[in-house]
Amino acid sequence: MRERDDFILYYWIYSIAEGRVKANSNSNCFDTPSAREADGLGDPAHAMALTFALYPGCAAKGATPELYQSTMAVIGRLGIEVVELEAASCCGAGVVGEADPDVALALNARTFAQAEQRGLDIMTICGTCQGVMGAVNKRLKSEPEVLGRINQILARDGLTYGGQVQVKHLLWIVV
Repeated sequence: MRERDDFILYYWIYSIAEGRVKANSNSNCFDTPSAREADGLGDPAHAMALTFALYPGCAAKGATPELYQSTMAVIGRLGIEVVELEAASCCGAGVVGEADPDVALALNARTFAQAEQRGLDIMTICGTCQGVMGAVNKRLKSEPEVLGRINQILARDGLTYGGQVQVKHLLWIVV
C-alpha cells in the first residue's frame, strides 16, 4: 500500500509540474484549474508563495544530482520559493553521529541557525536528512541544557540557535 501511495504522490507532483493540475497553495490541496477558477483562486492576488531555506543535503549534490535537479525544476511550479543554504554542512547521518554525537548536533544546529537568521523554516529533499535533522531539532528543542552546550560551540562562529526552525521534507510541504 505504501508504494502505491508514494506513486500517487509522485504522480501528483509530476502532474503539477506538467501543468495538468495546480497546487492550491492556500490549503495545500490539489485541485483542477477549473475548480481553482470557480473558487476565485485563479487570481494571482490569492497566490501565497511558500518560502523555505533549502537544505539539499550532500547526496543530492553529489551521488544523486537528479534529485536536486528535479526539485529545482518543479518547486517554482508548486508555488515554493527557496533560499539555498550554501554554507550548510552534511547532517552527519551515520558515521558522524556515531563517532561524536555533539559534532552531529552542532553541524545540524549550525544549519538551523543559518535558516533562523533568515526567518525561514528548512525544506529537505532527502529522506535520510529529514530523519536525522528532525530528530536533532526535536532534541535541541526539548533539552535546553543540550541546546546551551551546542550554542557554546556555535558561538565560536558567531552563531546561535534559538529553536525557532521547523524541518520539513518537500513532500510534506506539497501535501
